[in-house]
Amino acid sequence: MSVAAGISDHRGWAVVVCMGARDGVPFVADRRRIELVDDDVESQPFHHAGASQTPARVESLATRLRASAGARAQAGLSLLREELHAPLIAVALEEERLALPGSVAEILRSQPQMIAADGAIYRSALRAAAEGLGAEVIALPRGSELDHAAAALAAPNDQVDALLGELGREIGPPWRKEHRKAAAAAIAALASRLPLRLPKVEDA
Repeated sequence: MSVAAGISDHRGWAVVVCMGARDGVPFVADRRRIELVDDDVESQPFHHAGASQTPARVESLATRLRASAGARAQAGLSLLREELHAPLIAVALEEERLALPGSVAEILRSQPQMIAADGAIYRSALRAAAEGLGAEVIALPRGSELDHAAAALAAPNDQVDALLGELGREIGPPWRKEHRKAAAAAIAALASRLPLRLPKVEDA
């Protein structure tokens, strides 16, 4: 059995939902939260420190965060793969929304850029960790996860949304918005390698 992961990151932690398939029908193979920053590291150096610190200081904080997030993402995804006992073939992440300027000083001129720069650190760490495990990395535009899952299953969005709800009831709490988003992304990622379908009545 092969598995794909969908990741919903939140600047300091991430929800990871892994999906497998039985006879083409998706099921939740794993669900977990991964912490992506050490306690003594500023989790959002651009957004939190950018207004009061010099560009050099912000870059120093960002460098520490890159190291922390990189190590934690690698450890978290490596442990996930070990505990899955199945090939992790693909990982879906949120696509970057902004093309950031090259210098810290330029980033600090805009709050949206500062927020985006913090998020990019975590997604870069997760992407590198996934690639290091040999998984294909798939970038999905923010908010498009359900659309991509519906396309993968050749089904209307409302039916796929109902499937996500049922998956949550089967696995139990927590199953919040970020879990549904990650599950939908994982379905889209898994479909890049395997044919998938909605369950039929006889599958029950």
